[in-house]
Amino acid sequence: MTLSELGGERPGRCIFNTAVILAGSLMIPFAIGLYYNLPLGLASRIGGVMFLLSAFFLIAIGIFPITTGVPHTVASWSFFGLAIISLLIMIGPVLRSQVFGRTGMIATATVPIFSIALLVLTTVALAEAITVIMLMAWAIIMSIMMLINLRIGIVALK
Repeated sequence: MTLSELGGERPGRCIFNTAVILAGSLMIPFAIGLYYNLPLGLASRIGGVMFLLSAFFLIAIGIFPITTGVPHTVASWSFFGLAIISLLIMIGPVLRSQVFGRTGMIATATVPIFSIALLVLTTVALAEAITVIMLMAWAIIMSIMMLINLRIGIVALK
């Protein structure tokens, strides 16, 4: 079963769908922060905008649970597709970034490579679940790196 089925006709579906909407809403400022920590360039712009759009599709997953059929399917595939493609596009800019560098690049490249491999080699449900976990881990790593950079910048201003 896919994660989306938790938002269907199951106990706690309101909690699940609300959490998905909240996660997508929190992804918006994260995407903006990520964009501003990448070097200027076409890949940064395209990858950043695609990642931001994926946040809106995550919100749509919560608004249109699996019981809505096509709207949910479109939102789900759009979220995962845009998130994975945006990370692939951002590998280079992340590497060139003073904030993320090689560590951020490895984290950014790992998610789409493993996600695509899982989609080819396993079930969609398993690939979806592991991809969500990897996206969360990636966001934590990138957030910590942004916060460390912010802290260093604040100390340097004093």
